[in-house]
Formats: sequence, C-alpha cells, structure tokens
Amino acid sequence: MNIPENLTLRQLRDLSGHSATWCAEHVGKVTLRSWNYWEAGTKQGHPVTVPDDVMVTMRDLAAAVQRVLQDPQRDQ
Repeated sequence: MNIPENLTLRQLRDLSGHSATWCAEHVGKVTLRSWNYWEAGTKQGHPVTVPDDVMVTMRDLAAAVQRVLQDPQRDQ
C-alpha cells in the first residue's frame, strides 16, 4: 500500500495501530511527552519538527501493517 507523503505523525500512528507509548519507546526512542509534542507539532507555543528518520520509519510501519490487513490470504 502506498502511504501518502502528506500524512501527519498522528495519522501514520493511527494507521499502524500502535499506541503513542509504544511508538515513543520503539520508534522514536524518546519519552511519551516528546512523542506527544511531535504529534502536536508544538512545545510550549514553539514549533516542533519530527525527525525525518522517525517519519520514514512510521510511514514504513504503517504501510507494512496496512499490507497485512489487506492481504486476502489473511482470512483463510
């Protein structure tokens, strides 16, 4: 499945089916608070940018999960 390039971190996480806690620990290797700042795009009124490697990993993870969910062999 092709994942659109313009999806937000939160949208990618939702597509992956993982919690913010899991993603913070396993993908971002940051605290949940930092992950939440990334998803919000702001920290104390200042813009926050999600690291490129995190976005790439989340896009890949979301695509992999969606491929599994759409596999016609899955239900057999």
